[in-house]
Amino acid sequence: MKIYADENIERSIIEGLRRRKIEVVSAIELGYEGKPDEFHIQKASEIIAVILTHDFDFLRIASNTCVNHNGLIFAHSRNVSIGQCIRGVELIVNILSDIDMEWCDIRRSQLRQYFNNFLEKMASIELNRESYSEARTLFEKAIEFDPYQDFLHLGLMKCLVKLKLTALAKKHFLNYRKKLQEDLKLEPVDELYEYFNGIN
Repeated sequence: MKIYADENIERSIIEGLRRRKIEVVSAIELGYEGKPDEFHIQKASEIIAVILTHDFDFLRIASNTCVNHNGLIFAHSRNVSIGQCIRGVELIVNILSDIDMEWCDIRRSQLRQYFNNFLEKMASIELNRESYSEARTLFEKAIEFDPYQDFLHLGLMKCLVKLKLTALAKKHFLNYRKKLQEDLKLEPVDELYEYFNGIN
């Protein structure tokens, strides 16, 4: 697996990954500093590389089904140390590169769950920090991975209300309730109903 390091990735991370025999292409080394996010996604796609970034905007762009890319590794710059980032990327590369091993599907599933747990944790942290736009992006991404968790939808609705998007928050609840009823024959938890009914 090849890694495309966005311009915000520290040199020490790039060097640490290369010392571990991971192929890393640096946007800065290629002279792409200051280019828009869409440009980096296109360049990474052209060389069949997975993007490594600290930038929340990449999560929003990559979640768009119309955008072609080979994957994204997001490392939060405030909550993930340089060493943790290097070890995390190394783990991902090792797991996803072993495509011929029988246990790979199980490990991929575990990795997917770890990633979703990480998204949930980061979304809650950003919500508590009142970084509502960033929290919204993370909640939306987590819901893509696991669409039936009431607390994720509640977190997203809280972000939308704080962003003064109350109509969108109400619409989201109604869409989720319909999906839950149709897919699982279930109703949202009382807390979600109460929050919905309290939206002005």
